[in-house]
Amino acid sequence: MIFDPVISVGWIVFLLIPPLGFTIWQIARSGGMRARISPIRRLVAVLLLGVAALGPAIPGGTTKEIRSDVDVFVLMDTTTSSNAEDYGDGRTRLDLMKQDLRSVVEQYGGARYSLITFDSAAQVRVPLIADPDAVLSLADTLQVEITDYSQGSTPYQANDLLAERLTASRKDHPSRVRVVVYMGDGEQTATVDGAQSFSAAKGLFDAGAVLGYGTAQGGPMRENNAEVFVDDQYDEATGGATAPPTPQPTPSASPTQPPYLVDPSTGQPAISKIDETVLKKIASDLGVGYQHRAPGSSPTLPDVGNRLGEQVEVKKLSIAERLYWIPAIAAFLLLAWELFIGWRQLAELRTAKPKKVN
Repeated sequence: MIFDPVISVGWIVFLLIPPLGFTIWQIARSGGMRARISPIRRLVAVLLLGVAALGPAIPGGTTKEIRSDVDVFVLMDTTTSSNAEDYGDGRTRLDLMKQDLRSVVEQYGGARYSLITFDSAAQVRVPLIADPDAVLSLADTLQVEITDYSQGSTPYQANDLLAERLTASRKDHPSRVRVVVYMGDGEQTATVDGAQSFSAAKGLFDAGAVLGYGTAQGGPMRENNAEVFVDDQYDEATGGATAPPTPQPTPSASPTQPPYLVDPSTGQPAISKIDETVLKKIASDLGVGYQHRAPGSSPTLPDVGNRLGEQVEVKKLSIAERLYWIPAIAAFLLLAWELFIGWRQLAELRTAKPKKVN
């Protein structure tokens, strides 16, 4: 038997002192044993609640965990072009990035992971944590930027933020190995002044890779807007007429899917293509290798040697082995009994007839 308090022991003692003192005072001032039964019942209930708060438990079995000395920073492109359907069956570049993120987590088991996304701006979606399930769960919900709010983007958008996070990691844990994995298509839609690079992050990490997504043929990109409805578009064009809309000749006519982004020069769906020249430059800036990604394979990620650590035995508690519910239920039953007796006594007082005075 061990104890795993739900709150600090100091708080448990602090919260128990008033009710314990009150019930002990009631017991002391009671005239006889019969009168003491009720406050004793309350005293036992308070003590049982205290035991429940201490979290009695049976130690769990020995399990194996992998603990490593590695920090992994993943940069993921969430620009509109990541919604391009290069791979058939509506599969997008972002879908493949999410799949590859799972490979990263498997490769660096036991590491701490951070997820940074970039589109019109770069942001830390997940700070460094040792919970891979949390990273993967958040990544599964990721979508590309809102199309109507997009102001153009550059594949170098996360340069400064990455350097900042790497510097903080080096300062807090100088002995840890840092790995950077960049995922993007290299396409640039923002106009910037001067040359761009990822040089700010170079030298701040130990290993990494640049993974490229998309094809030379390219693919159309579906918009990502909060409210895009074909019927609404029809109503705006016809002044709110109730007649059924005429099907449109482009993929934008689908009532069940967002429309494709249209190239204003042709009136047809815009095509996004991978820019491997830019991606290879980013890899060169960072001092890592470049790899073009395609469905049906796993990325080749750098080896960090023995820094991933070894499996170690740890004691863990599972929910089934916690026993706080036993004293909690007992306390609840005692308090319910006390309430029932109090209610019955009140009912007897209300129904009692007053004595006649002669």
